[in-house]
Amino acid sequence: MSITVNPHGDVIVRVPNVADIEEVIQRVAKRGGWISFHQMNAERWRPRTPARTYELGETHLFLGRQYRLSAEIGLAQSVKTSGDRLVLTMHRPNRIAERKALLDGWYLTQAREIIGKRLDKVFEPFAVLDHSLPRLIVRDLTHRWGSLTSRGNLVVSRHIVRAPRQCIDYVLVHELCHLEHRNHGAEFWNLLDRMMPGHQKRKARLEKILL
Repeated sequence: MSITVNPHGDVIVRVPNVADIEEVIQRVAKRGGWISFHQMNAERWRPRTPARTYELGETHLFLGRQYRLSAEIGLAQSVKTSGDRLVLTMHRPNRIAERKALLDGWYLTQAREIIGKRLDKVFEPFAVLDHSLPRLIVRDLTHRWGSLTSRGNLVVSRHIVRAPRQCIDYVLVHELCHLEHRNHGAEFWNLLDRMMPGHQKRKARLEKILL
């Protein structure tokens, strides 16, 4: 059985199918203080950043930096950073829905490329432990930054590309530690401490920036 509190403060309990529900309730109740502590920690960062409306001049994050959205007319659609601006070149820049679609596609492409490169870099010490590089899947996750599936796939939220590289590395190393220890027991945290000293600060920065 494992109990986790995600960045939104939701409590996630994983148990075997044969687990007795009364025993599960009792064990969760015993962890009440721990759960409350982590929920309060998540609450520190509320209210969350308002949902983006894709209006021109609105700020958008990329690798930890704020960029102001701008758009211009062009034949070939593209997105680029220029100074403190995120410039969309498109056929009809006055259409908000098309701005959103273009920018979302760009973020996904950037996420796959950047997260893939960071994964190659941070995986090196895990290769020494005789683990194989997991298959990377970048998705639009809403309740967690990443997870390691039972099949060994590393699923990561595309939204973490908005955070600095050191925060992206934290998410990846955290999940890679599950190659060695599937739960969040003491051995897991000891391994994470060895693989990434000071990971707590990276996590705190990630939550402050993206929540």
